[in-house]
Amino acid sequence: MAKPSPHRPNHPSFIAGQVREYRYFFLDLVPSRKPDLKVACGGWERCAPDYRIERADFAFYGLEYVARGKGTLILNGVENNLVPGSIFAYRPFTSHSIRTIPDDPLVKYFVDFSGGEARRIISPKVLGKDGLAFLHHAQSPHDLYEQMLETGHKGGRLAPRICALLLELLSLRIEESAHAPAEEHDRARQTFERCRSELQSHFRTIQSVAELAQRNHVDPAYLSRLFDRFAGESPHEMLTRLKVNQAAAHLIGGRYLVKEVAAQVGYADPYHFSRVFKNHHGVSPANFQHARRHQVKV
Repeated sequence: MAKPSPHRPNHPSFIAGQVREYRYFFLDLVPSRKPDLKVACGGWERCAPDYRIERADFAFYGLEYVARGKGTLILNGVENNLVPGSIFAYRPFTSHSIRTIPDDPLVKYFVDFSGGEARRIISPKVLGKDGLAFLHHAQSPHDLYEQMLETGHKGGRLAPRICALLLELLSLRIEESAHAPAEEHDRARQTFERCRSELQSHFRTIQSVAELAQRNHVDPAYLSRLFDRFAGESPHEMLTRLKVNQAAAHLIGGRYLVKEVAAQVGYADPYHFSRVFKNHHGVSPANFQHARRHQVKV
């Protein structure tokens, strides 16, 4: 389970403090000069709006993947934008700076490693000469990072070897995806835009991701990958957001009962609608409407 993240004195000093949630694992924090690949640690972070790392003395290789949000990376004096699907690497004792965009904080994975084989993992063949690539297939890196997290948490005699093998597989998947034909990327983008337009136009009546997928003749799992890649959120999250934001606009007007608003945005069960609305806005529809009426009177 992800944990809230204040200052964490029990973690190494190179772990950033400006994160709202995190999941980490630590195997061996002593850099290796031996030939074998050696994973030191890794993790998942939901960054705070003030997230910022500037390092020049970091002793490990690092490989980071942006799952959501936006930011900037300065590596070897060159500034690059970070978006969902960005993956980048840095070498030991190489100056690098990572910052999040406050309005759209980064959610990212990282793994740190050492050993003689480390150079091959992030070679120009894998990430290009700038050490930064955009992945056309988001699910593979996500799954491999998650497997490393699970293995690292469990620990045990075989955990270091399993994590090293997963890192090697991650490198191969990056090479495979980052150099996919541009036509494939364009087709995926067009499919996403078509599905998003359908969702934005008909969110009031669309009931599920499966229905959206069926309308556009795509597989639901593929649809979810497209939204994660191009929108930084799942189709279910976008559908819910559109529905509850439209509901909030109706409630502000004050002309409708909660059950009427629920029906207008496609919820047959007003109690289910109330739960979804409260999870998203932090307050029930009735209390939201009451508070807005009070503000208008004032």
